[in-house]
Amino acid sequence: MTKEIHHLTVARARPEQVQRLREWFQELEEIINSDKEHHRIGHWLLSTYPRVDGEWERILFGYETLVENACDPTLSHLDFKHEIKAAMDRKSQAEKLLPIIRRMVAYFHRNILNFQYEKMGDYIREIETLISDIDPIPESEIDRA
Repeated sequence: MTKEIHHLTVARARPEQVQRLREWFQELEEIINSDKEHHRIGHWLLSTYPRVDGEWERILFGYETLVENACDPTLSHLDFKHEIKAAMDRKSQAEKLLPIIRRMVAYFHRNILNFQYEKMGDYIREIETLISDIDPIPESEIDRA
């Protein structure tokens, strides 16, 4: 039995929506913390809530979605899941190989007709050194690639 995967696209809150909600809560906090203005809260809520109606749900749902999908649930602070960190590390390690590969290609282009392969040993040793620092990719990730 194959498992059916469903994808959900979550609308991203625009920066001005986040700022508007932030300002709304700051204003509410000022009213609540003011000893003399508690009587204004009801009127203020009714008159200002339409500015942020629905935006707070989008912002919170977006936050929850990001945390659930990208953050390490074992930590008390926001940080990427191990799998995401490992993928970013592998990308960084692969980027270190690109200049060497470019030099090898340039070498081949310049010297292929002259059969001058003596410098290839230097390039191969350099690649072997870099590859030895790269963590092996788990089999489960190779299947998804």
